[in-house]
Amino acid sequence: PLREVTGTEIHRLTAEMLREAPSFSDAVDDILFHLKDKLVVGHNLTFDLRFLEAEIERHYRERIHLEGLCTLQLSKALFPSLPIRRLDALCEFLDIELMESHSALGDCEATMQLFQRMKMLSEGIPDFDWENMSVQPCCI
Repeated sequence: PLREVTGTEIHRLTAEMLREAPSFSDAVDDILFHLKDKLVVGHNLTFDLRFLEAEIERHYRERIHLEGLCTLQLSKALFPSLPIRRLDALCEFLDIELMESHSALGDCEATMQLFQRMKMLSEGIPDFDWENMSVQPCCI
């Protein structure tokens, strides 16, 4: 809230819709509590972590360390010849329903299902190297 909202044509959020939302300062401790000692899974995770990094650094004036797994990167290992790797394209490829694309909850649920499906598919690949694939440290 109280900031310019860009990308409305993508995520359909307007400044009016966010007017009553809690500020990042009000939510940051709760966010960090839920992320502490967890593996963050996301699609194009680096993009999202850059926003989180900037806000946490602005609030605390320091960086913290989270570990993450990017389903976009995982898709490159599992489906090297797939030409398009957007979340909606991967969901369609793996027959996963994507409800409300570009909404936080819709994308989160689709990414969770995408990760679960890719994890299951990787179990059928002999010697799939999760050790080098799964955890990508992200300093934020």
